[in-house]
Amino acid sequence: MSLRNGGNEWTMAIKWWILSVAQVSAMILPVPGGQLFTKEVGKAIMKVPMLAVTMTGNLFKLKGANKKFIHTEHGEHHSHS
Repeated sequence: MSLRNGGNEWTMAIKWWILSVAQVSAMILPVPGGQLFTKEVGKAIMKVPMLAVTMTGNLFKLKGANKKFIHTEHGEHHSHS
C-alpha cells in the first residue's frame, strides 16, 4: 500500500462511492414510480455488473491483437496501362 498520500487512499475511494450513489439517486429521484422501473428493467440492471466483467475480460483477450493484423482482400487488382 502506498503511503504517498499519507495512507488516505481508502478515504478517497469512499468519497467517490458516496458521490456516485448521490449522482445515481439524483437521476432516479425525478422518475415517476412504476412507469420506468418494471421487472424487465430490473433484470437488465442486474446484468450490468456481469457485462462490465465480461468487457474487462475481453480487453485482456485482445492483448497482442494490434501486432497481428489480418488484411482484408478487396478483389483483383487491375493495372490501367
